[in-house]
Amino acid sequence: MSRAVSAPTPAESPALTLTIFGLQPVETVRDADSARHHVHALAAVDSVWQWPHPESADHEGADPEVRPGAHRPLLEALQRRRRRAPAAPAGACADDLAALARLRLHQSTVEPAALVALRADLADDPALSDLLAGHPEWVAVSRLALVHLQAGTDHALVFGPRYLDLAAADWASLAGDLNDWLIEDGLAAFTTRSGRHYLAYTAAGLSRVGQHDLPPLACALNRNVQPFLAGDDVRPLRRWLTELQMWLYAHPLNAARAKRGRPELNSLWVWGRALLADLRAQPKSAEGSDPGDGVLVYTDSAELAGALWVGQGADAAVLMTGALPDLSDLTQRGGRPGARPLHVVYTEPAWCFLEGDVAGWANALDAADAFLKSWLAATGQQQGSFALDDGLGQSWPSAGKGWRSWLTRLRRMRLFPG
Repeated sequence: MSRAVSAPTPAESPALTLTIFGLQPVETVRDADSARHHVHALAAVDSVWQWPHPESADHEGADPEVRPGAHRPLLEALQRRRRRAPAAPAGACADDLAALARLRLHQSTVEPAALVALRADLADDPALSDLLAGHPEWVAVSRLALVHLQAGTDHALVFGPRYLDLAAADWASLAGDLNDWLIEDGLAAFTTRSGRHYLAYTAAGLSRVGQHDLPPLACALNRNVQPFLAGDDVRPLRRWLTELQMWLYAHPLNAARAKRGRPELNSLWVWGRALLADLRAQPKSAEGSDPGDGVLVYTDSAELAGALWVGQGADAAVLMTGALPDLSDLTQRGGRPGARPLHVVYTEPAWCFLEGDVAGWANALDAADAFLKSWLAATGQQQGSFALDDGLGQSWPSAGKGWRSWLTRLRRMRLFPG
């Protein structure tokens, strides 16, 4: 059972705790299969990429408005003396961001990723309930990600949706054709209002693809796909994915993308399968609740939000969709100094980091910095009124000095000019 997040007393905790996964890239290589290409540091030349963004002044992801001496709350916080937090238990893999986010909030129950993500989506997407009710033949569901397999001489690397950068309209046009093809196998793809994708199975569909799907997407990004598809357990899924890749190769959308020099959507990543019978008929919603006195969590992790709602009630968490907390919404829910403790858990930088997206990673950190600046201004708080951690054991308390800045490390990694 999930262990509730106890509310710390004002003397114990600052008004805001900010957890940013992907805050500190560290150069390590964890296994031989990915030694050459695995990105655990954005300086890995082979698999770092960035698409040019018209709104950016340069291609390094640097904020052109930042000048020497400018107020950067995130940078200033990282200059405090760091301290080691208690080590989190190991998740499904070292990079499973959903598991790591839940562990950071002491959510020890490991439920399938599709189950907890669907709970979060159901609370924010009224049409989703009608969709599920309209398909009683669906017995299971998995998370689904659009991926590009980059073939090499003896391997194929998994690149994710940030690399593909597929427009929603393009996916919508492809999804109709894809579902016409999937229906013969007893399968269906659907997308929720949040933009998350799922694969639904009938009983025949489960028989077609087998009893096992894949590890979490975060565990595979920038890694060789072959070890994930090896073995008899995934033989049916491997056969089905081969047929899917042949179908995708011939689709006009990919032909058009190839002409523009864009990577092809040539596979799907399927993970976190759950039985729909385990999905609660009416999940708890964060909307319309009276603020309580426990910790208020804002997060962009649907898996964490879904787990908190089930374990602690509707007012435990707010799911951020594509942005950091809105200050007016935060105030209405009691997330202000003197009311209830606030904890923001932000995983987008880590997703960009795992995909090797330099500009996206820097932009995500800029967004966190902008949120901190706005929060400090709106609440009248001082720089030391919030605490920062990376979700993986390093934290920067509300006081103290002494550690070199994150910007220094980035410059050493040659991501930003010196």
